[in-house]
Amino acid sequence: MKGIKIVVGEKNENILFKDSIDEQTAYQLVDQYMLAQFTSVIPNDFNVIFKEKLKEKGITGKTGIIYQHNGIPQYSDNDSISPNSAFRTHIKMLDMKNTISVQGWVDYSWKTIPPMVYVVFFSRQSFRICQSQTR
Repeated sequence: MKGIKIVVGEKNENILFKDSIDEQTAYQLVDQYMLAQFTSVIPNDFNVIFKEKLKEKGITGKTGIIYQHNGIPQYSDNDSISPNSAFRTHIKMLDMKNTISVQGWVDYSWKTIPPMVYVVFFSRQSFRICQSQTR
């Protein structure tokens, strides 16, 4: 799909994509864009989901979400200051016109990292051992 036409009331908007994208992705980007025109994400609700997903991976600590729509930031817990020690996700653009972005952060102890690194290292070593035994 190379472009899409959005009609809202009497207003028409044509969006041309730099490169062709598949139809499902195009409609998902349109949906995100249109939803943001009528209602924005509530950063506190987004943060609850973010915190749950991190907890499933064994990461606990204070978390936060920075949501921006048309360059206007909104913060979870109305807290615009994230700790300097916090780990941040990449800024993710959510719509086709790059007007909506979200970034998460988590401030957690370094004690959480060694067990995770060990699991990854152990898994890789096990994989290598399995590979060498099958040769």
